[in-house]
Amino acid sequence: MRKGFAIATTAMVLAACGGERQERYDASGPIAGIMSESRGGDAGRPFIADLSPAATPKFEPANDGAGATPQTGQMLAYRYSQSIETPADDVDDIAAAHQARCEAAGFEQCVVVNSSASGLGEDYASASLSLRATPEWIAAFFADQPEELDSYRAKLTSSNIYAEDLSTQIIDTDARLKAQITLRDRLQGLLTDRPSELKDLLELEREIARVQADIDARASLLANLRQRVAMSDLSLSYSAKVSAVSQSVWWPLGDAASDFFYNFASALGAIVTLTALLAPWLPIVAGVVWLLRWLWRRQRKSRPGGAS
Repeated sequence: MRKGFAIATTAMVLAACGGERQERYDASGPIAGIMSESRGGDAGRPFIADLSPAATPKFEPANDGAGATPQTGQMLAYRYSQSIETPADDVDDIAAAHQARCEAAGFEQCVVVNSSASGLGEDYASASLSLRATPEWIAAFFADQPEELDSYRAKLTSSNIYAEDLSTQIIDTDARLKAQITLRDRLQGLLTDRPSELKDLLELEREIARVQADIDARASLLANLRQRVAMSDLSLSYSAKVSAVSQSVWWPLGDAASDFFYNFASALGAIVTLTALLAPWLPIVAGVVWLLRWLWRRQRKSRPGGAS
């Protein structure tokens, strides 16, 4: 029992130490979005950060042997979205060119996440392209974009940039991962002592399995967060220009002309339907009118001096 109590106590102490051990982070450098800046007498002055791919700081893990892995620089996950308008015949061409450029760069630089197109060859043609690429690839893509759009007679109609700061989440996850690894190693060290009681041995193995599962989950989360920082999301949507002489401008007139005979037949059909509905009532209406007229004439005759 004393051994079991000692094992449980050691596990709780190590877990508490791992939870309390967190590195502090100096949030210097560019900050995504609009934040407040305190510098001398300019406290509270709005500060607009540079969200371009070139401004994305690099960070390199450097294990100091104890505690969390310190990071340098702001760790931002960028998302870009753009809308491009081009002649209908060039919608598929420019989308295919951007996709080919991404694929040519290789998976380490750019990955095509999704690609779709609809109405190709028509005035309502559209396409979309979703990419995940490194900041360097996106910076080069944006640098070449004006000349490329001119070659396709296209124009950029909207552009949005969003940056999410993952610094605190990455550092906290990394610190907790290190603490759990340390806890697992110490528990495995206790396991080598071979507790005499089977109950204590099973309890220790269950604790090691729980800690290992937590390590795997945190390692997966940390890898995903670092991947989001290393590669940014880029969404491109393409739509066809509608010119004054395009077919889509004359669609209402064309639809009216093509529906002329249908509408004419529909009107005749409505007249026939109305006639069919009124026909049974015509004799009754005629009889009522004749009766009222007969009564009116009879009344006139009964009056003195009435017409014969």
